[in-house]
Amino acid sequence: MFFSFPSLMEFEAHVSEFDLCVNELMISIYQLHIPAVFYFGTIRYYINLTTCMEMLGKYTCCTQVSFKHKILLEIHQIYFSLCSGLKDPDPYVLFLLIFPCIIITFITQLLFYNFRLYEKKVPKYY
Repeated sequence: MFFSFPSLMEFEAHVSEFDLCVNELMISIYQLHIPAVFYFGTIRYYINLTTCMEMLGKYTCCTQVSFKHKILLEIHQIYFSLCSGLKDPDPYVLFLLIFPCIIITFITQLLFYNFRLYEKKVPKYY
């Protein structure tokens, strides 16, 4: 049993069918709903969009991840054009993210130190 690779024409046909389905089924729905939705609604539409793209990818045999990522990135850039710059979070957010890691590190060290002391204090019976 041999694995056969699709020809270039078959591959291009799958890609064009995938693009056509994405434009017809998803982009029109996304254009209607996304401008008036808040953050959590946006997450729901992103999840629906990725699920729909996965189903279309299976249907059209175009399952390469790069196409899905490219389309999601283009949609994000169109509807969230103000979100292009990278920015560090506020200092209190950084503190809340880093502080538990530091505390856990110190607590772990204290626990192991206490266990070592306990081992030294236990008398040996002969």
